[in-house]
Amino acid sequence: MPARSLLTKYIQPLAVPGAGIVVATPSGMNQYAFTLLEIARQLHPNLPPTPFWAYDDGSGLGGQAGSFGMAVVAQSGIALDVSYTSNLPEFYPDWIPVDTRLTPLGNHVRMMTHLHGGFVNADSDGNPAIMPNGFGPGDTQIVHYSNQLPQMPASVLWFHDHGLVPHGLMFSRGWPQLISFATSTTPGRSLTQSVSRAERTKFHS
Repeated sequence: MPARSLLTKYIQPLAVPGAGIVVATPSGMNQYAFTLLEIARQLHPNLPPTPFWAYDDGSGLGGQAGSFGMAVVAQSGIALDVSYTSNLPEFYPDWIPVDTRLTPLGNHVRMMTHLHGGFVNADSDGNPAIMPNGFGPGDTQIVHYSNQLPQMPASVLWFHDHGLVPHGLMFSRGWPQLISFATSTTPGRSLTQSVSRAERTKFHS
């Protein structure tokens, strides 16, 4: 049987957008600019801080709780232009034991962001088959998210690193990595109403 956790359960409030999950601030009209950087967050009151790679909109992630990333609130039918600038280390740290036989540039950190479930052009998809070397420290990835209807109705999507090899390695072993989410609303509905409706449709249709 698996060892029982000695951590006390249910002693932290559930994080929601605006209270534990930072809602990103636009950098311009229908534009967002994120910096990829390393932070540390305490995941439980009885645990020391854990290192994370995160997306920062320039706010310093003040108010963020635990492992939750930033939220981008968009509207269906209105396109967004987003930039992701890497301020990550030049080399992978020891806590990310990457197999350098499979990475494009050895132990050099290379990233690219992918909107999971997004309907986008190939050059905005964060596809390692198109750009195998990804983006390194100081580089900026610029993407265009159409949010067009009917392909992208109100829903909850998530954006994350999609670089060759490290992406799958982190997921398979449960390591903290660059993950945030984007939600789109529909005209006349609040954020809560649109997300609730999208989730009910997704899981109960």
